[in-house]
Amino acid sequence: MAYVISKWEVSETGSLTDNNYISIKGRESGFFSWLLAIVGIEPSVTISVGDSSLIFEKGSLEGFEKKVIPIDSVSSAYYGFTKPWKESVAIGIIFFAFVAVPVVIGIAAYDNSRQQQQNLVLILFLLISSPIGTLLFYIFNKKIKLGFVESGGIVSGIEFQPSLIEGKKLSEREANKVVNVIQQLIDNAKKPQVSTRDVVDSLADLNQLYEQKILTTEEYENKRQKLLRGL
Repeated sequence: MAYVISKWEVSETGSLTDNNYISIKGRESGFFSWLLAIVGIEPSVTISVGDSSLIFEKGSLEGFEKKVIPIDSVSSAYYGFTKPWKESVAIGIIFFAFVAVPVVIGIAAYDNSRQQQQNLVLILFLLISSPIGTLLFYIFNKKIKLGFVESGGIVSGIEFQPSLIEGKKLSEREANKVVNVIQQLIDNAKKPQVSTRDVVDSLADLNQLYEQKILTTEEYENKRQKLLRGL
């Protein structure tokens, strides 16, 4: 099942809620699921990634499950796209051959000069709607699979698709950014821990740079938080 994207946030500095780097949420597709989302009981899936753990939550009308995976137990992350261009072209051809063409032939056979203008508008609409419908089907049925592999070889992945209601789009650039952030956290988890003394010295140097106005407030705070997370 592919979930439509209702939230997609990525921060390379861990500046999201709860100091998370990644916060992604999807709900089941369909108008009924959207109505349930309004009252907060929608079937959904959530991925949250922080410094030390990756949290996967999945809820439905039947129940809820939550999985917390330490970052150092994740070996890799991946993403991939499914582009339904074959299905889109097939739908366009079927609509054109079995709907547009028969209607146009029928209109031509029923020649009524008083309705020529209305008939012309209908013919143009049918001819234009075929490629437009094909394009819309392609856009809103393109899927992205985002997942990760645990050290034991367990593969977990979720499919997402664009949402017409929420207006969220799929981007290969954003998907790649998610994977890069997770991979960076994995690499950081494998590095030797920095000693408390080194962190304290680095904080002192950082504070000095800030007082000298070499760093902006935002740069200072981001670097300070990163050092503190290294403790």
